[in-house]
Amino acid sequence: MDNTFIFTGRPGAGKGTQAKILAEKLNARFVSAGASLRSFAEGDSLPAKKVKADIDSGLLVPYGVMVYIFYSIFLTLEKEETVVLDGFARRLIEAEMITKAFTWGERPFTVINLTIPDEVVQERIDTRKGDEQRGDEESVENRLSEYEEHTANAIKYFCQNTTVIDIDGTQTIEAIAEEIWNKIQ
Repeated sequence: MDNTFIFTGRPGAGKGTQAKILAEKLNARFVSAGASLRSFAEGDSLPAKKVKADIDSGLLVPYGVMVYIFYSIFLTLEKEETVVLDGFARRLIEAEMITKAFTWGERPFTVINLTIPDEVVQERIDTRKGDEQRGDEESVENRLSEYEEHTANAIKYFCQNTTVIDIDGTQTIEAIAEEIWNKIQ
């Protein structure tokens, strides 16, 4: 079994939930790209303010910001340390960078792609908006558009360059976690 896992999928697929469950089960380090970006966006610098605006609009942040976030994690990993990454590689260029970094660092990794249809995306995001005060209708549309335009290509790249496990994200949280566990063994 690899010691590095990247969760990907459409907005609302449950990536964060499942990444946390797996990290806990593996006693692994858990890193959320979204949480890292939100923390960065709390700063007073112009880049922090621009990242906050991008997040609030549902847009992907510039590639350079993701390079900074990724390498601040990658360069601190111990060889045997297990890590679960949530929300990284949302663009093809980021998938290429991560693949090259992990290859250079002799760190095989598995991508776990949670798949859900469009109608489930909308339903889950609508629920989140009420429960978590997350985004508005425009940011939801932007997130879906960004996924189709960018993230889908990153996933295709991963399929050609590493192990990708597709998981039906419409199941219960427990069933998804069990399927992931069974498939990574």
